[in-house]
Amino acid sequence: MKNNIDFYQHYADADEHPKFKMLRVKFGWAGEGKFWALNNRIAQAENCCLDISKKYNRAAIASDLDFSMDELDEFLNCLLDDCELVKKCPDGKITTDIIQENFNRVMSDREKARERAARRWPKQTSASPEKKDISPEKVCKVKESKVNNNPPLPPPSGGNGYSKSFLDWYELYPEKKGKGAAYKSWQKIGKKGIVTPKELMAAIAAQVKANHFRGRDGQDYIPNPSTWLNQNR
Repeated sequence: MKNNIDFYQHYADADEHPKFKMLRVKFGWAGEGKFWALNNRIAQAENCCLDISKKYNRAAIASDLDFSMDELDEFLNCLLDDCELVKKCPDGKITTDIIQENFNRVMSDREKARERAARRWPKQTSASPEKKDISPEKVCKVKESKVNNNPPLPPPSGGNGYSKSFLDWYELYPEKKGKGAAYKSWQKIGKKGIVTPKELMAAIAAQVKANHFRGRDGQDYIPNPSTWLNQNR
C-alpha cells in the first residue's frame, strides 16, 4: 500500500494566518509559494516525511526552490522556528500539519478500501491460479486512479532534450528561471495526463495578457515556472 499522497487540500484562507504573514514579512509572496512547493515534495516522500539530513537531498530541494544552500537553510529555520509551519518527524525528517492531516485521512481510506476488497475477493486457493492476480492492493490502486481523457505530454523532441511544446510554453512564461526544474514538473504533469500542452499554452498566454502577475502595488509577483506548474496555477 502506498505510503504517500498525490493530492492534498488546504484552507482557502490559510494566507491570512499570522504564521503566513510572518513568512511573507521575511520572504514575500515568493516565500509562501516556495512553502507550498516544499509541501508538494513532502507529500511525495515516504510517510510524507522529507529527509533533509543528507546534503545532496538539501541540494536537490534548494535547486527546485531556486535557493542557494545557505538560503535554503535560512528558509527552513524560519519555517521551523519563527513561523512554525514545518515540524520535525520523530526520525528527524520534516513534515507539515496540513500534509499529515491529509496523509492520515488518505491512509485510513486506503485501509478501509483494502478491507472491503479483501472481503469481496477472498484469498484464492491453488485450484484457481488464474485468479491469483486479483489482490486488495491492486483493487485499491484501481479505485484511487482517476479517469483521464487528456493525452499525455509528448516525449522530448526539442533542443537540449526539451520537448518542443515545453520550449514554446517556456518562451511565453514571463520569468525565465529554473528551466530544468520546470521541465521536470512539465514531464510529471504529462505522465499524469492532467492537462494538454495546448491548454497550458492558452493558460499562460491569457494570464500574461491580463497582467495576472501584477500586484496591487504595481509590482510583478511571478512564481518560478516549476512552481506555476506544480501548484496548477
